[in-house]
Amino acid sequence: MRHEWWSELVKRDDAKMHSHINPGNHSYLGTSSGIRGLSFNYVLKQKECGAELYIDRGAESDDENLAIFEQISGSKTQIEQAVSEPISWEPLDGRRACRIRINIPGGYSMPREQWADIQARVVRAMTELEGALRPVLANLNLGN
Repeated sequence: MRHEWWSELVKRDDAKMHSHINPGNHSYLGTSSGIRGLSFNYVLKQKECGAELYIDRGAESDDENLAIFEQISGSKTQIEQAVSEPISWEPLDGRRACRIRINIPGGYSMPREQWADIQARVVRAMTELEGALRPVLANLNLGN
């Protein structure tokens, strides 16, 4: 069912950022932000989906991941004002990665006639999140 969900999502005219991706059966579908280790992902569960920036620059990068997350968090008010859904700011304590996610109710176990509406909402969330984050990402101090 995930594969069918993803297949429908990437065909949407408003999901251009991910349209080049071949859908699989995974719980996420991502594309690079243009910065190593920072990806814009759609996430999909049975009853929930979301749009996120996932920060993971590798096994040796716990401190770097958190530093990037904290830099982005410095623009939290500006970012939150640019999106219409609540944002979850997740440093993911005890894990090396961090994420900034918008959660949307509804997933692949919902009736198929609801998929298009759920997908429209998550694509709008991704578009808004990406638009709000691009200027912040352009000014990150990555140190390398």
